Amino acid sequence: MARREQHGSRPDVRVRSGQLAHHRTFTESPLAGVFVPPVMTSAARPGWNRVLVELHQIDAWEGAASIPFHMVSLMLQPPGQLHCRLEGGRTLSNRLAAGDLVVVPAGQMHWAAWDDHNSFLLAYVSPDTLARAVSDDGLETDRFDLAYRFPAHDAEIASLLFALRTQLANPGCEDALYVDTIGVQLAVDLLRSHGTAPLRMREYRGGLSRAKLRLVLDYLNAYLDRNISLPELANLAEMSQFHFLRLFRASAGKTPHRYLIGRRVEVARSILLHEDVPLAEVAYRVGFADQSHLTRHFRRIVGVPPGSLRRQRRLPF
Repeated sequence: MARREQHGSRPDVRVRSGQLAHHRTFTESPLAGVFVPPVMTSAARPGWNRVLVELHQIDAWEGAASIPFHMVSLMLQPPGQLHCRLEGGRTLSNRLAAGDLVVVPAGQMHWAAWDDHNSFLLAYVSPDTLARAVSDDGLETDRFDLAYRFPAHDAEIASLLFALRTQLANPGCEDALYVDTIGVQLAVDLLRSHGTAPLRMREYRGGLSRAKLRLVLDYLNAYLDRNISLPELANLAEMSQFHFLRLFRASAGKTPHRYLIGRRVEVARSILLHEDVPLAEVAYRVGFADQSHLTRHFRRIVGVPPGSLRRQRRLPF
């Protein structure tokens, strides 16, 4: 390893925090110029303000960088050996499996190298996002940071990242509420499992007040056709987004996203039973991105595709 470190193929790169850290929308990769361009990226896509996700497929590589974001790498097809080192630490070498993670805290130089093909998902979360996720619990969020993990075995975080990869692979089905929800949960899970200080959050009993729940449900039903975001709903309830998610789930028994999808399917079913309009128009009217987006959720909830329901309605008695 000594020869590799002395003759690295790329120089160390530092990204100043002022360049990207406070932008609400990611417009480029924080590692632009370090890695080759990602295969897929959520940069500049609507609804991805909380977390930036990139899919990378890179052959043998070596380099180092420091960025102002916490970075989590999900291994998809890892190389035989992965070598990593955090600034000031020793070089670590491991064989990672698909689903393993590497957690790199913001603002620290991180070096990595591998000798064969590596496929992985990168997720970037700003320190500010972590702080806002728990701000309603009265915690001193400035003292929270992430610990370096190489590797980390965390099924819950891996599941969230796999869900983001699925969303990333379907650009026609942008869903701000879904991405926001996963982003908030990702931030909290990172602090809970990989924070440098214990995270003791308050336990809440009950849920939203009847008035606030009614206000949120009325809003969701009034704007089914819109790409509703989590901040909109949390602002209605006058609370932080993670606090809102917990209380809404306690009140409704499901996340706001699942409630919204269920209501869209209910309204779509009613339209199909009473109107003769194209499926693409039905999808548009209830807020799905396209006909395939409608069909996927309709089949999952109703048990049959929307076209089958319409054909059954047309059958003579």
